[in-house]
Amino acid sequence: MLAVMDGTVMFKDRIGRRDPGPDSAAKGGAADRCSAVRALVMRRLIADVSAPVSDAAFRQRCGEACALGVYGVIVSPVRVALARKLCSAGGVRTVCLIGGSGESFLAVKRAEAAYAVRRGAQEIYFVPCRSALAEGHEGYLRREVKRVRRAVGRRPLIVKLDDPALTEEERLLGTRVAMAAGAAGVCVGGSLPCVLCAVRSAAGLRVDAREGNDAESARIFLRVGEGKLCTQNAAAVARMPLGDVPCGRSDAAPCPQPESSADDVLPGDAAAGGGGAPPADPSSDRPQ
Repeated sequence: MLAVMDGTVMFKDRIGRRDPGPDSAAKGGAADRCSAVRALVMRRLIADVSAPVSDAAFRQRCGEACALGVYGVIVSPVRVALARKLCSAGGVRTVCLIGGSGESFLAVKRAEAAYAVRRGAQEIYFVPCRSALAEGHEGYLRREVKRVRRAVGRRPLIVKLDDPALTEEERLLGTRVAMAAGAAGVCVGGSLPCVLCAVRSAAGLRVDAREGNDAESARIFLRVGEGKLCTQNAAAVARMPLGDVPCGRSDAAPCPQPESSADDVLPGDAAAGGGGAPPADPSSDRPQ
């Protein structure tokens, strides 16, 4: 409706809309904040889709991860290229899990890491030698991490220490090795106190955590840590009440590149470049 007052044309609303008022504005603002926090929390999740499944099931899991807006997906080396194709458009990073049980030869781990990078892996989760952790072979573990770090170049290398069978001493040893060898971070598991201990002790490292069965533990980690939360059920974490979970950081940690040392040299290395053939005796590639 038009009305003329003092020569000025004014519009009147026939419907008579009401001012939404402060309460509605507050509710809308709270909903917006909740959505923003949830989106940032999703950017701290890494969906583990490395289980051996059919291509159709794998595509479905990657699609679900992209729809949630997670930080990345963990895949096996043979699925790196497909994961990169499926997830790159959504900004989801491809994280390759290498090392198997940890008990393979170092030459195999190095070749697996190099292959994953060539296929498009953007980060590497690396399983160190389990028996070397148990026996306390710190020198061998340092050389192992350094050699794999060389193979992945500047891509973040995360040392995987989330095996529930690992003791607290073995996790601390693995964390110390990761710091000394120039890894970008560690992924720990076990009870919440163990995870928080790793967060405190791993100065300068990104500390990721493997989600347990307790949703409250996941919330506490997201509240106190700045690393990523690895989970096989990202949808369940997305449905979790967020409460006062902060956003944290969603950027990848830079990969430090310390100077080479004598510890880098393993049997079979060439004099220049360290890229020689593996040792003739495979037993020399294992901790003694």
